[in-house]
Amino acid sequence: MIRLTSGTTHHTIGGVSSTSTGPLGEPECGSLVDHFPGYRYWAPDPAEVVRPAGGPGRLCAYHTTVGAVPIHFHAMAELTLVRAGDGHLRVAGRQYRTAPGLVAFAPPNVLHGLDGEHRLARTVCMFDMGLVEPLLTGDPAAARLNEVGYRLPPAVRLEPDEADVVGRLFDTLVLEREDTSRLGGGVMAASIILQVLVTFLRRATLVGGDDGGDQLGVPDDELTRVLGYVQEHFTRPINRATVARALGMRPEAVSRVFSQSGGETFSAFLQHLRVGHAADLLQGTSLNAADIGRLSGFETYRTFARAFTATFSMSPSAYRDALAAQGADT
Repeated sequence: MIRLTSGTTHHTIGGVSSTSTGPLGEPECGSLVDHFPGYRYWAPDPAEVVRPAGGPGRLCAYHTTVGAVPIHFHAMAELTLVRAGDGHLRVAGRQYRTAPGLVAFAPPNVLHGLDGEHRLARTVCMFDMGLVEPLLTGDPAAARLNEVGYRLPPAVRLEPDEADVVGRLFDTLVLEREDTSRLGGGVMAASIILQVLVTFLRRATLVGGDDGGDQLGVPDDELTRVLGYVQEHFTRPINRATVARALGMRPEAVSRVFSQSGGETFSAFLQHLRVGHAADLLQGTSLNAADIGRLSGFETYRTFARAFTATFSMSPSAYRDALAAQGADT
């Protein structure tokens, strides 16, 4: 494992962060890094950038009770069942009042979070879509899954009998993940996730209108609008002014959105997205560093190299060499 530290920022390649309290506010379960040492995520204060080495775990399931989870996104899909508590779930640009029996599905790289007025009891499953996509091949459910957040709502309230069934499925999934040595554990977990997804899709299809209307939830606030736009366009030559113009806002309002979120500035957030994307390309492609910098949104290689080194304490080429050396050792 390669572990690099720069100030209070920890960069781990192929290892588990030692933080005892996760940046998403779930201390009893650890951070996302603890669950997925191989996947990058972003939160309003992106303290950790993580990359895979070898074969990281492809799913986790756990019970948790928290009051709030900042808006974030990650490469894993996420299913959430609300057990108890009151608050607002935020996913795909919508807000939903939480209640027992609410099930939400956040596809990979979709912004989501939680505003809890009281501590919320939930069961959460985060998983690689590659676990279930082969099981959906040729089924109409696969196409409907791609409509979540667009034509179908990303959160639905189940009927009491449905909620009971889904609750038992989540409980079984947690047990499967707690004993990974059981025969066929991966297959069992994938089948349970698929059952939950199908139940969710059936309810979402009933409440989602054919015109794409969403009968649950209300449009989310400016923070989600701004983050969503930057997330979608960060590889292009954007700045605070272009984002403001695209969203019909003033540049000062864009800055205020970030300052009020308690996270980083607009420029720092944009740089984290670009550097993280570049690290993915360094690991997953054979492109040269100059092309990777350009494809990640940096105007010049010098700017890219400076930003990358500030984040990882090594140059892009040294980062790639370190990953290659680690792969040779595994």
